[in-house]
Amino acid sequence: MNPANINFRLRPRDHYEAVDLGCQFVRRWWKQLYAVWLLTMTPVVALCWLLIDDINYVSIAVWWVKPLFERGQLYFLSRAVFGAPPTIKETLRQTSKLMFLQCFATLTWRRFSPTRSFDLPVIQLEGLKGKNRQQRMTVLHRDNAASVSFWVTIVGVHLENFLMLAAVGLVVMFIPQGVQLEWETVLEAAPLYTACYFIGMTLVGPIYAASGFSLYLNRRITLEGWDLELIFRQLGQRLDDGKGSVQPGEGGAARRVTQAMCLVLALGALALPPSGSVRAETATEQAETADSQSWDEERTALTPDKAKEDIEKILKGPDFRNIVKKEAPKFWKEWEDRQEEKREKQLDDFKGSNFSFGESFAQIFKLLIWATLIGLILYLLYRYRDSILALSWMPRIERKEKSKPTHVFDLDIREESLPPQLADEAWALWEQGRHRDALGLLYRGGLSRLVHRHGLRLNRGATEGDCVAMVKRRQGGALSDYFAVLTRVWQHLAYAHELPTAEHFQELCRGWTNVFDVEREGGDHAAQ
Repeated sequence: MNPANINFRLRPRDHYEAVDLGCQFVRRWWKQLYAVWLLTMTPVVALCWLLIDDINYVSIAVWWVKPLFERGQLYFLSRAVFGAPPTIKETLRQTSKLMFLQCFATLTWRRFSPTRSFDLPVIQLEGLKGKNRQQRMTVLHRDNAASVSFWVTIVGVHLENFLMLAAVGLVVMFIPQGVQLEWETVLEAAPLYTACYFIGMTLVGPIYAASGFSLYLNRRITLEGWDLELIFRQLGQRLDDGKGSVQPGEGGAARRVTQAMCLVLALGALALPPSGSVRAETATEQAETADSQSWDEERTALTPDKAKEDIEKILKGPDFRNIVKKEAPKFWKEWEDRQEEKREKQLDDFKGSNFSFGESFAQIFKLLIWATLIGLILYLLYRYRDSILALSWMPRIERKEKSKPTHVFDLDIREESLPPQLADEAWALWEQGRHRDALGLLYRGGLSRLVHRHGLRLNRGATEGDCVAMVKRRQGGALSDYFAVLTRVWQHLAYAHELPTAEHFQELCRGWTNVFDVEREGGDHAAQ
């Protein structure tokens, strides 16, 4: 995210103004956003329709996976607001990949999160999870931002239902006048309500996703000072462009005259007496005195009999004798009567049945136990999937290898950027007095070996300490201990500017050769 490329006015906004900015995003790119939403939701609706017989469960299933549809909206907006809107085809291709990003958590315990659209950029754009994600959201949710996101969700839910009812009413309005249609039939038409609900979901979905993203952007602007950064960049650019074009004495006289005039006006304003404020205070005091005197006179003249007369007079007035009669439509009255008869019949059937509270509670408890057991088994299978596949007789499925990072902490870790005899080259740099380059070569060489030969997966937000923890958890032994020492020495040099001794650095070079080069030679002999 480069603030210099942003295509709206960069300034801190009120939270509700930020939500309104998200609506402006939808107005600007409504064709792309609604096309992406429809092309994402339609296959899911068709698949649910084919697999599920009951139309009510179809609408529930589509509603349950609705958070996955918002991934494509965020992908498009996150690039469009920075001046590089992607095509619909590219957005759909990326959406199919983004749907699986923390999908299990999104559709289970995070499904009912009232700040879902506000939290989605933390997962999708920043790539955080676990403790880092929780700490980041704690910072973003401050300053009443979480409360506004909560109300955005509440308003979005009500808008979906209002639009659904409006669509149903529009369909009923187009029914020919001569057709006799029972309202009970309309109220129980599940396919009609499902189709109208999908229409309401489609209309509100992009607005909800854009509102959460704009609220997230506003918090980033407030916390990180994007507007100030952009102003300083512009000032620096202006100084660079105008350097040498202005003479030293040019404009000095006009500036001094302007400063003198401002000083004279300020002193004159301070010397003026505050006559207007004195008159205003006098008039206010007189009005308060008159009100106090009139209240004292009324309180003295008020007696219990006089109060009783005033009360009776008010009660006999038109305000307490206004009777309003309202008539309900005949079809509505008939529908209410039928519903009342149904409820009475159901109550009689319930009383006549052999209902046992204990048996029903036992059945519910049994279902809960089975659901908990199945959920626990699925969690264990997911948690230890690699170990289970390693022990099973089934051949492991070859996965497409993900592109490995080329730079970590702004350090080039590509294998082709490193010399063959890395430890010897690092010691040569140390002897030349290039101590930082020497230690940096050892550190990025260690990162390169861990990523490309040991399969270490580094997150985008990982720190040096996270790398040490991942190596210890994955490898252990001499490799983990050496990398922890190397990282600590690198941190002392990078942040505290503390150089190790020559003996200590030479020991690090020997350790690097023993840990990484020996492993490489063993791999080469095995290959031969």
